[in-house]
Amino acid sequence: MVPGGEALVEVGRYLKGRGYQFVTVTPATHRLINGKPGHKSATLASIFGWSRWVRIEEVDQTLLELLETAEVVEFKDGFARVTVRFSTLADQLFVHSAYPTESEDSVFFGPDTYRYCRAIRYDIANLPPKDGLTILDLGCGCGVGGLYATHLLGARRGRLTLSDINPEAIRYCAVNAALNGVPNVRLSVGDLFERIDEPVDYIVCNPPFMVDAAKRPYRDGGGDIGAELSLRILKESLCRLNSGGRLLLYTASPVIDGEHLFFRLAKPALEQSGLLHHYEEIDPDIFGEELQGDAYRRVDRLAAVLLTVSVRNQK
Repeated sequence: MVPGGEALVEVGRYLKGRGYQFVTVTPATHRLINGKPGHKSATLASIFGWSRWVRIEEVDQTLLELLETAEVVEFKDGFARVTVRFSTLADQLFVHSAYPTESEDSVFFGPDTYRYCRAIRYDIANLPPKDGLTILDLGCGCGVGGLYATHLLGARRGRLTLSDINPEAIRYCAVNAALNGVPNVRLSVGDLFERIDEPVDYIVCNPPFMVDAAKRPYRDGGGDIGAELSLRILKESLCRLNSGGRLLLYTASPVIDGEHLFFRLAKPALEQSGLLHHYEEIDPDIFGEELQGDAYRRVDRLAAVLLTVSVRNQK
């Protein structure tokens, strides 16, 4: 566990013990809600969900000591603000970056996370019927995809690997694995498969897919339409799957005149592989405010999409 990690796990347990619940919204909605008057009470949601400044004397002393030990609280003029957020998904709890996520090493969690995990929930029945299934969450952020998939597999789960290029993300992963009681987790800091050699049964991934002028790693997908990283993941994953293995890639596609640009770029690699694949649109209109930027000036809409690829089971 990283320095302060044990204390951060205890913060999460404190929240679980008090029935804490928080569904994280888009940054635009978060900004709008925090801009409304009347948010003065130091509720757990205000502190750990909405990332608000609260009066120090209103925070439970035991909790405040844990936050200081974990080094996730800042003070100003008699007020305190926690520098992480905790979000709930099903019966799991995840720590990630506080609002606003502006720094380069921010670890994001939001509406896309919920869509991503819903896709995992529906897809996991397609995995081969064997025990000890190995899972890799590639570009894992706070580890939610892999930890959620492992939770769903129950007794069938094998080793989980959580990998991200951002060391701060892996710090959160260690906390979230402990907080959600998921053992046998391998943590890896690296660029995609840089430090991962062995094949796996299930690769899940929700990579950055936006065109971000600030080039923030957690948000910018690279290339002219934000699809560069998603395409790399697709191409590099195809030879890493075991017999009967599966890739689940949740990403986004700009749509122009009804054509999905991401699928057009992905199609040659899919056809060359000869593997079974399925592509579908799961939300027709996300991050609509981004269409005002130059990068999307010709784009009609940005759609959340799901691409799954399966290796035939070779007996």
